[in-house]
Amino acid sequence: MTVELRDAGRGDLTDVLALWRTSDAAASATDDQASLERLLAHPTSDLLLAVEVGELIGTLIVAWDGWRGGLYRLVVASGSRRAGIASALVEEGERRLREAGCRRVSILVLRGHDHAAGFWTAVGYQSDDRLDRYFKSIDLG
Repeated sequence: MTVELRDAGRGDLTDVLALWRTSDAAASATDDQASLERLLAHPTSDLLLAVEVGELIGTLIVAWDGWRGGLYRLVVASGSRRAGIASALVEEGERRLREAGCRRVSILVLRGHDHAAGFWTAVGYQSDDRLDRYFKSIDLG
């Protein structure tokens, strides 16, 4: 079977959220329809989908702020893993960032997700032990 990589549209967002809930993706404050709609409207960010026979099996958010690129929410459905889908999504995301002029890409990996850390290392990413991540959720209401 052929996996199609394509950009998400508004009609895909319910399926994206469902995939994230049923996979081992950690829940986030931005896992909602409104946040994904803002992402789709942002001119330098993409939500890539991997679709096989009409079924959503993978996602990757590709973000570019003019300084650094970011890859987020690399999620592949459990029944579709180890088939090259994650690598294909990352390759497409990197291609888009390269075309935008991006020279450095950052990713986030949850502690304890050794399978994720192993994947990112295998596709050429390095851990930076000099950094810790800090965040703050901002209430839009």
